[in-house]
Amino acid sequence: MRQRLNLPAELDGNLWHYHHRGRNAMHRHAELELNLATSGSGLYLLENRKYEIRRGDLLWLFPAQEHVLVEESPDFEMWIGVFKPNAVRRTATDASAQI
Repeated sequence: MRQRLNLPAELDGNLWHYHHRGRNAMHRHAELELNLATSGSGLYLLENRKYEIRRGDLLWLFPAQEHVLVEESPDFEMWIGVFKPNAVRRTATDASAQI
């Protein structure tokens, strides 16, 4: 399911703290996303592969990549950052920085 993130027009993205919530839905969006786990553990399904993330792990989710957090420990927390496509284009100016 394509998800439209409600990001403020004046910002190049956003950052928020996530703590254990339970049920999530498979989704994708146009923004580049990063997840930095700060406690506990979680299990992501990215397209058809599973990835466990634990405290200190950084996970990059590329634009239009289907993903969902399918399991999480009760103490799971992370920071989620998203970057709008225009912000990525402005800063990733050479081939080694491109997605």
